[in-house]
Amino acid sequence: MAAHGARLGIESLSTPSPLPSENANGHPPLALDDLRLLHHWLKVDAALFEDQDAESGRRERDEQVELAFAHPYLMHTILSLAALELFHREPEKREYYYQASSHNLAALSHVRPNITQSSREHSQPLFIFSAFTSLYAFAEPPLRLHAGHTQSCEDTLNDLFQAFRMGRGILAVMSSNEKHLREAGKPNGEIWPDETDGVMPTLESDYPQLQVLLALVDGRFDGDHRTAVHEAVVRLFAIMSLLQRRPANHSSARLIQTWTMHVDTSLINLWEAQEPVALIILAHYAILFSEPSAFIPEWSLAEEKVYPDERSNLEDLVLSFSLGGRAYIDRNLAYIELSIVIAALVLYFEWSLDGEKHGGDRGMEIVERSNVNPEELWVDTRPLDK
Repeated sequence: MAAHGARLGIESLSTPSPLPSENANGHPPLALDDLRLLHHWLKVDAALFEDQDAESGRRERDEQVELAFAHPYLMHTILSLAALELFHREPEKREYYYQASSHNLAALSHVRPNITQSSREHSQPLFIFSAFTSLYAFAEPPLRLHAGHTQSCEDTLNDLFQAFRMGRGILAVMSSNEKHLREAGKPNGEIWPDETDGVMPTLESDYPQLQVLLALVDGRFDGDHRTAVHEAVVRLFAIMSLLQRRPANHSSARLIQTWTMHVDTSLINLWEAQEPVALIILAHYAILFSEPSAFIPEWSLAEEKVYPDERSNLEDLVLSFSLGGRAYIDRNLAYIELSIVIAALVLYFEWSLDGEKHGGDRGMEIVERSNVNPEELWVDTRPLDK
């Protein structure tokens, strides 16, 4: 944790505006800077997700803050997101970024004694903490660049893998606290919905490329690796299908985050080892992030009074997605990852044009001269032996 703080350049800010020991009423007092962040968190008149109305979102935030007063790790997490959002709005004010980083470190420190326990008292705040910490892990890296920190390509991918592990933490918390969460009515059918079974019968016909990708996976892996990667690919395309269909109670942000919750650690390990076929799957996920029709910035749009039933022209939403105040998951992250994935694919694969469709080298020449962005470019490829 200290090393993480040092990498962010905040050694002198390892302790945020403190949430000191409890006062006479049993609630932790807040410093002035923290009160500003809390006020910002509560005043936003918008739903967190597009399948939630503003009133429900406001009521949910009130409940979260009430829990946070009794659980400092949740309060620090809320304040870290509030500060990160303010920094997204005003990137010239770097103090917001440092507040966000410090509160995130404090949240991780406070939660340690409770994260492995299953109890009625901590089940709900731990569930909210895990979801918010996962959001922070996705949102912070691109904003870190705006704070003036340099970052290597390796750092970018490591940040993504860390975010994936944080996403898996949501499922771990839900599993260990399932009894208490159900007793409290959370999560219910509207939280982290999973209706992937409903799209499975037509998945391969809807996405012919799925069969090609699965064949590549089956030819590359065996044993547990094959099972884990196969399941991840199928679930990813199922998520894509749900995003296209836009069923009720399916927020785009939640759906994209849901996939990371179920990614097996063995696949994350393959990514970290830069296994080429595994990187193809990562590329599909990066494309899912960068596609504006797949991930609509409901948080920023709500501030502009644009609601789901009025979104007739998706192209008009791209600028809002890039600049919106509550668009925690930034497009820049996807573009950075995708460039790295493409570089890895070039290095680890042998490429050639499909001779039947392009007529050898002349086919490549015709494609390049006629259209720099061709609609179809069929290629043959195989992984190189490492």
